[in-house]
Parts: sequence; structure tokens; C-alpha cells
Amino acid sequence: MTNIDGQVLHARIRTDLFEAVKQREKTIADALRGLLHAVDNATAVSQDEVEDKDATEVPRRELTHEMILAIIAREAQERRDAVSYYESIGQPDAADDVRRELATFEKYLDN
Repeated sequence: MTNIDGQVLHARIRTDLFEAVKQREKTIADALRGLLHAVDNATAVSQDEVEDKDATEVPRRELTHEMILAIIAREAQERRDAVSYYESIGQPDAADDVRRELATFEKYLDN
């Protein structure tokens, strides 16, 4: 699936979010919402890139498949760090929840 473009990957994440909500998988749904926010934030352009400084609407940056994968990889690394942290402070339930989030992100990285 490495040949799909960023819009298709973004749509797949949204579809997976819809399914997680439908299945009442709160942990997964929350993780996917956070991932979509991170992707959407990456599409924002800085004030320096805007030609019309008085514009109320500005175009958003298009993300490539590779750019979205990099965001997912960063989010996955944050989850790996969180698992280690929760295990180190003796909170296995929290570590298990974060492992579920990590597994969700890794399925996008594995394809």
C-alpha cells in the first residue's frame, strides 16, 4: 500500500475512526482522532507562507503519503515511550491501553 497517495491514507484513517466509534472502541477511536488532528495540523500553513495577510481563508498544504506516514511514525514513537513510562511506574492497565493505540498506528506503518 505504499503507492497510495496522502488523501487515500487520510480517508482510510477516517474510515477506521468511524468503525472504531461504531464498535465502541473508545481507546482506538480517541487515538485515531488524535492522529487525524496531528495530520490536519500538519496541513496548516504559517503566516509567512500566506500572500494575503488579511485573508480569512487560506489554502491548506497537501500532504503526501510519506508525510502522513512520518506523522504516524512520530505518534507511534510517542506511544512506545508512553508504554515504557507506564510500565516503569507500575501502571499495566494504562500501558495496555497505549499498546492498543500503538498497534493501531503500526498497521498503517506495516502496509
